[in-house]
Amino acid sequence: MPLNKKWLAPLGVLVVVVLAVLAFSDPGDAGADNNSDPPLTTDSLSGTFIIRGNSLVAPLSRVWAAEYMSHHLGVTITVIEDNTSGLSVLDGTAAIYQAMPQPTPAEVEQAKTDGIEPYEIRIASDALSIIRYPTNPVELLTIAQVSAIYSGQIVNWKELGGNYAPIRVYAMPPRSEAYNFFVYKVLHMAGLPTEDHSIQFGANVIFLSTADEGLDLVTDDPNAIFFIPVATVTQEVTPTWIVRNIGDEPTKACLETTTAGIFPIYRPLFFYTDGTPTGVIKDFIDYCLSEEGQGKVMAGGYLRLFYP
Repeated sequence: MPLNKKWLAPLGVLVVVVLAVLAFSDPGDAGADNNSDPPLTTDSLSGTFIIRGNSLVAPLSRVWAAEYMSHHLGVTITVIEDNTSGLSVLDGTAAIYQAMPQPTPAEVEQAKTDGIEPYEIRIASDALSIIRYPTNPVELLTIAQVSAIYSGQIVNWKELGGNYAPIRVYAMPPRSEAYNFFVYKVLHMAGLPTEDHSIQFGANVIFLSTADEGLDLVTDDPNAIFFIPVATVTQEVTPTWIVRNIGDEPTKACLETTTAGIFPIYRPLFFYTDGTPTGVIKDFIDYCLSEEGQGKVMAGGYLRLFYP
C-alpha cells in the first residue's frame, strides 16, 4: 500500500532527530556498567591532614595552609611545631614533615628501617645577609672573618683593611630563628675545615630586640655590622660580599644567589612525605610550588624558590 504523503514529513523529522542523538552520543555511555569516576575538580577536593615538624618552617606552612583552605573549603590542614620527632612523624602522625635543616643520611636510613620512604620536596630558601654602612670600605669578608668579628677576635676595621675604627657588633635576639641559624652557619662555621662548636659570642656583641632596630643602627653608624634575614634587607644598608674561603667567587645575599644556592650563608626548606604524594596532599604541595604559592613565601619570612 503506498504511503500517505502526510506521514512522510513527520517521519523524516524523526529520523533526523534519532541520527543526531546517535552522532553526539559517547559510545562508552552505552550499557549500565560504566563505573568510571568523574574527574576530580577543584571544588570537589576534601580531606584532613597534618603538617608537623620544625618550628622555623611552621610560619610558612601556616601561610600556605590558610590560603589553600580559603580556596578549598572541604580541606582542613593543621600545622604543628615539633623540633624533636623528625621523620618519624610520617608513621601516620602527620602527612607532611616540615624540615630545616635537611635530615641527615642517618636519619633518612632510620626512617627507612622504620618502614617510611622519605620523599623530599624543596619548598623555599633562607639566607642571612651581613650588612654594613654603605661607605664602609670593607666590602668582602670570609665566613671565618665574620665569625672572628662576632667572637671578639677581630675588633677593629683596620684588621680587615678598613679604617682605624672599632667595630660595633650587633646581633639578632638570642634564640630567634636568625640567631640560631647564624650561630650554626657562621659563628661555628658549619661545613668548613675550621668548624668549631665551642666558639661563643664576644663580650662586645650587642644583642638587639628586633631586626628593624639593627637596620636603624647600621643606617646611622659607619662602623656597625649586623646580620639579618635577607628577606628584610632595605636599600638604606649595604650587604657585604661573602665567601666561604679565600679565593672563592664572592657573592651577596639576594634573591638570585639564594635561589641558586650559591650564597654561603644559605639553607633550603623542605617538605617530606612518606612516598610520592598523591591526592589532596599532592595538590597542596603543587600549590606551594606554583607561582601563586611561591608568591606567598616572603609572608612566611623566607625566599621563593624561583623569581619572575
